[in-house]
This record gives sequence, structure tokens and C-alpha cells, in this order.
Amino acid sequence: MPENLDQDAKNRLWEHGFHEDTMFSERLNFFLVFEGILIAVVGQLYSQSTRNVFVVKATIVFGLLTTLI
Repeated sequence: MPENLDQDAKNRLWEHGFHEDTMFSERLNFFLVFEGILIAVVGQLYSQSTRNVFVVKATIVFGLLTTLI
């Protein structure tokens, strides 16, 4: 199929693939930063002397749900 395409169509396909790769990288970077911040929040909540177990568990569940999405 690629041999039947003219140069303009090949360029459009290349740009589309590059765009998809960029979008994937941006989403992955956001996910990694978000998970890092979430781990810091859980650590901070867990280290408090008067910890609210519900808030810690809710934050952990929120992180797991975000990971699954």
C-alpha cells in the first residue's frame, strides 16, 4: 500500500504518526508526574501522627483507579 501513495500522502501519514507519538509521550509524562505527587501525598498522610485511615485509603484507591484508566 505505501508504494501506491504519492509524496504528499506519505508526508501526511508520517506527520500523523509523529503526532500520535508526541501525544502518547505527553500523556505518559503527565501520568508519571501525577503518580509521583500522589505517592508523596500518601506518604505525607501516612506519616502524620493523627492519621485519618479513610483519607489515606481513599487516596490510594483514587491512585489505583487513575492507573487503571
